[in-house]
Amino acid sequence: MRRDDEHDLAAICHLCNAIPLWGLIICSVMWLYKREKSRYLALQAQQAMYFHGLLLLVIAVWGVVELLTRLLRYLIYPLGYVLDFLNLIIIGCVIVLYICFCLWGAWQSYSGVAFRYPLVGDRPERTE
Repeated sequence: MRRDDEHDLAAICHLCNAIPLWGLIICSVMWLYKREKSRYLALQAQQAMYFHGLLLLVIAVWGVVELLTRLLRYLIYPLGYVLDFLNLIIIGCVIVLYICFCLWGAWQSYSGVAFRYPLVGDRPERTE
């Protein structure tokens, strides 16, 4: 596989990663079919899948906290609404940061840098 094709497909992996659940499916299919032909693409697809899994975990925790704040809204009216509002702000910021990291990963992969997400991988290395 040509290096330009590898970088293009890796960038597509990171771009698709910004789409909830579909990004995970697209990255896993790309990893499954290209893992033996391109080590670079396989590593980038794995990075995207792990980061997507981390987002899904954060969303699951957010869902539990959301249920607890709704319950608290019925028990302690003003405190429940404040915590619910803060919860929405936090998840909104997490999603915006997530999309920014996906876009940054797509740009870095397209440029030839072996991009690694925070909390998932090591420092990036330059590929020739």
